[in-house]
Amino acid sequence: MSLHLFEEVCVEPFLNASFSESKLSQMILAMGELHNQGLASLAISYFESTKKDMERITEGLTEENGNLKKELLEAKDTLFANTMRELNSMQLAISGINHKLRRRVYQLGRVQKIAEVLESEAHLPRLLKMASYQVLALCPENSNLFFAFFDEERKKVNLYHQESKSNPECDLIKTFYFSELPGMFQQVLFDESTKLFHLDSHEEIPAALSSLLMIKNQKDFLLMPIRKYREVTGFMLLGVPAEDFFSKSNYKFYQHVGQVVSKSVTSAALFTKSKQRDDFELIISELTKRKFLSGTLETTLDFCLGSLIDLLGVERSSLMRYDEGHMNLAVYAAKGYKVYPISGSKIKFGEGIAGMALKEAKIISIDKMKEVNAARPEIKVKSLLCVPLIENDTPLGVVNMSTISYYKHFEKSDIEMAHHVINRMTGILKELNQNTPTSFI
Repeated sequence: MSLHLFEEVCVEPFLNASFSESKLSQMILAMGELHNQGLASLAISYFESTKKDMERITEGLTEENGNLKKELLEAKDTLFANTMRELNSMQLAISGINHKLRRRVYQLGRVQKIAEVLESEAHLPRLLKMASYQVLALCPENSNLFFAFFDEERKKVNLYHQESKSNPECDLIKTFYFSELPGMFQQVLFDESTKLFHLDSHEEIPAALSSLLMIKNQKDFLLMPIRKYREVTGFMLLGVPAEDFFSKSNYKFYQHVGQVVSKSVTSAALFTKSKQRDDFELIISELTKRKFLSGTLETTLDFCLGSLIDLLGVERSSLMRYDEGHMNLAVYAAKGYKVYPISGSKIKFGEGIAGMALKEAKIISIDKMKEVNAARPEIKVKSLLCVPLIENDTPLGVVNMSTISYYKHFEKSDIEMAHHVINRMTGILKELNQNTPTSFI
């Protein structure tokens, strides 16, 4: 109640009323008391109203403060959670980088180790075995690595594979024609920019290879060309029994491995050819000297047959003498692995591989004797090269060069060098024969 309202309700009617003089003083005192009570009530009412307002303000501030605390806690939790997520993401990224770096260092170490191991071997068949062991150690169990080399005329493809772990060299397992390679296969090989090509089905693989891979249950493949400088000399085909094993994440690694193996194989082949050429020149030079020096037939034959073994990388060589009277061939001298004692049945002129070579006056080269019907089963020979000895159209005999523990492909250059050496042998042996009690002719 306000003061004006008090005056309007109480004081004004009081002043307008008529009172007796005897009660006037009492009335004034009562009015004073009433006025004091009114003021007290007014003050109490004002303070209670103010108190309620203050309480409402306090409650609002308390509520607002609570909301602020809640928002602050939520913001703190959100910021902390975001920070933790970012830290976790950074840790994952760093862990991924470290994993890639460790894998990269491991891969570079493996490539370097393979390069060091292969550098120490210059003999190509043994090098292929070592390369197979190193590469297959990086692949799932029961994986296979095939090496294919083109011949010098690029007509045939010679396929090598590690058939037995006990064998110290890779085996020549198959020979097929270059034309059997699919067009896509040839395109990949002759594209200089291609270092590696992924094949995920048998459809793109040559039929001559596909049957072998299906037998060995291979499902995913990498094709890696072997190049001598820019010239393609062959290829490697790596097969694994797991689907989708090769991917972009490991292409580079296997590409580096393939390049190291290709470089080592090419270097070994060049070294072998260079050494073979040097050996050939030394043999020709020595034969020229022996032509003018006195010597026995046996020592000259021993030198010639031993030289042919070293020159061609075969295991043994032999000279078969032709008996014109009986029209047959018999072993006269032999050298190399498992050749003694020299014995065996005589071969009729024109029969057997040596007999045909002499009768037709042509060189016969056989990479895999087991595929030849004319081969006698008692002769345990894997690869054979027969070069006839002929003087003025007169057959004198046959020189045989063979392997018995591994298959060998005789290149055109091998045959030409052997033929040249044997032609030199013919003249020398004929001259020696004239002064030797044991007649060769």
